Amino acid sequence: MSKITLVKLQECLKMKLLEQVNQHIIQRSIAPKQRVQEIWCGYTGSQSYRTKTGELKKSLLKSDLIKIITSLGIGEVVYTIVRWVLQYYLLQIDYDAYLASIISQLISTIVYLAVLNLSVKMTKLYKDE
Repeated sequence: MSKITLVKLQECLKMKLLEQVNQHIIQRSIAPKQRVQEIWCGYTGSQSYRTKTGELKKSLLKSDLIKIITSLGIGEVVYTIVRWVLQYYLLQIDYDAYLASIISQLISTIVYLAVLNLSVKMTKLYKDE
């Protein structure tokens, strides 16, 4: 075999290998997207904002967005109040400013997460069907 034939054969093999790798990548990239969608649907109680015909359920989407915004708003208000009050209290009992800020940040974040979870449960955002 001549050198030119070997080079052409190598190029052909490279192209086929690249083609197979691309096919493999495409197949692998589709499966995780489907799995993420399955996990998300399971997490949200299998509720979809689309009908079987593909139309958007605007009323359901609107009510859920209101519930999310309400929960986040309540959590933010509580977070701000707890942080300011706690930081003021810690500064009054002679904590260093940086330490008072860090402690109030940590405690108010925990309170925020607790309030957020409670408000989501109270608004029944994620229903068990």
